[in-house]
Amino acid sequence: MRKIMVLLSALFFITVGNSFAAPITTLDQQQIVIGIVGGSVTDTYYLEQKITNNVTLGIQYIDSDVDCYGQLDFSNDTGNSPKLIIGNRNFDSGSTTYLGAAIKAPISDGLDGYALVLAGKSLQELQVGITSDINESVFMNLNYRLVKHHGTDQGIGIGLGCRI
Repeated sequence: MRKIMVLLSALFFITVGNSFAAPITTLDQQQIVIGIVGGSVTDTYYLEQKITNNVTLGIQYIDSDVDCYGQLDFSNDTGNSPKLIIGNRNFDSGSTTYLGAAIKAPISDGLDGYALVLAGKSLQELQVGITSDINESVFMNLNYRLVKHHGTDQGIGIGLGCRI
């Protein structure tokens, strides 16, 4: 376990990119996830709660930006249904409302792949990644993110999340 934590720490500090976002996770109703995704320039801290079978609410802090968002699952399949994402990102220079979609699918036991796309007036974002369960409550995330907002930022992120 100690070797895994050292490897995760090393990967955390050598990842690149200007911003990262919360991964698409699997939650049961009323379950909460707290996590961090980071890179060499910014860190993202996020909190999500699945309030009903089909609705998840979240907030995340990305560098100096704050996102408030909701995810609507299109079916009752636990975590593997397509999601509609509606949110608002507050920038230093204002805010923008965005719409998006996400899909998540199992790759193997304990390993899921996901993709999401967001679009707003001054924001476009694409993220692809994988989440790997370390145990029943803790998971690791590895992602690639491309963001267009006052220029283009892209990079690889790694993070840890904990389901409560």
